[in-house]
Amino acid sequence: MQRFEYEITALPALPAIGDAPFMSPRELRDLLGHTAKVRRVVDVILLAHDLDLFISIHQGQQIEETPFVLTPGQLSKEAPLPSFLTEGVPAARELSFDDLWQRYFRHVASLGLVAKAHILPAWAGFEVTLRNALAERRSRLAGHSFPPPLVAEELCDHLGSMSKQTDAWAAATDPLSAQQALTSIRKTWIEQHRRWYSFALDEIAAYALEWLIVYQAHKCHGDQAEASR
Repeated sequence: MQRFEYEITALPALPAIGDAPFMSPRELRDLLGHTAKVRRVVDVILLAHDLDLFISIHQGQQIEETPFVLTPGQLSKEAPLPSFLTEGVPAARELSFDDLWQRYFRHVASLGLVAKAHILPAWAGFEVTLRNALAERRSRLAGHSFPPPLVAEELCDHLGSMSKQTDAWAAATDPLSAQQALTSIRKTWIEQHRRWYSFALDEIAAYALEWLIVYQAHKCHGDQAEASR
């Protein structure tokens, strides 16, 4: 197994949740992407942010942010998305957002097995289970009789395993508190799976995952502060 002692011991400590990240996405990719394999792992994690942007834009939101991995043309649909997200889809058919996430997390799980970054399949399963559990909870809160279909069901654990997490989210009294609850859930999961002092690719992947939630939490807090002015 390839070890990354030098790269991991040289990583600076990340800011606390809510503080501004001191590295840009480009700096993060330059810091971590020493080899093609590591860059693929880091980029597939950062792609989750870009897919959030892609979906927000095509739901009609005004987004000024620059993507981390996708090109501006891919974000605006002027250029095709990566082939692993669109393979087998006829040009005349648009992917649903659920199908987009399903393809993304299946690719994450597959890449993790190939690259021997075992945290990636575990993270894909965790995120799929969390997102499916939240969709089911939203459906129940809205009074719907039937739960929504599961996304990437083969990666999904039993939704009951997320009951405490969805309880914390449902107890939030405003959107910022709800997002903070999800950030805490994700941060806890990373801490439990990062394999401290293994010097494996998993530690680099965990660092990228944590950087992403620090970035997203800081941006969410800023967006909420701007909206309240």
